Amino acid sequence: MKKEIKSIFVVEDSQSISNFLCLFLEKEFPTSLITVFISVKEIDQKIDDSITDWPDLILWDGDLTDGSTTNGSIEKARDKFPECIMISISANGEHVENSISQGCKFSLMKPFNKDQFKKVIAEVKESLR
Repeated sequence: MKKEIKSIFVVEDSQSISNFLCLFLEKEFPTSLITVFISVKEIDQKIDDSITDWPDLILWDGDLTDGSTTNGSIEKARDKFPECIMISISANGEHVENSISQGCKFSLMKPFNKDQFKKVIAEVKESLR
């Protein structure tokens, strides 16, 4: 049975990048609810809250402009919702490696273009089959 992507979290503090990601995700997953978080504090609060509908997909920016990193949040999210598909997005190769070891299945190096993002999303869709 094919899994459906119903809920997507985008952890990205750059408005232009999050706008690009959301526009593309809306085309690829038109029935999904997309929620954007701009800080580690916001996503950690969401993970800690006792919600019942966990995300099916999370896109993680590695280094946020406030100086925080999402490494600890990735590990916390993996523990809380192990079935969630996670994508690491970073300009920092070391962060991508850490993200993969903490539970991200896919990665994308910044800067990236539309074709590179489409390729990663195609891999995500393939993994759902």
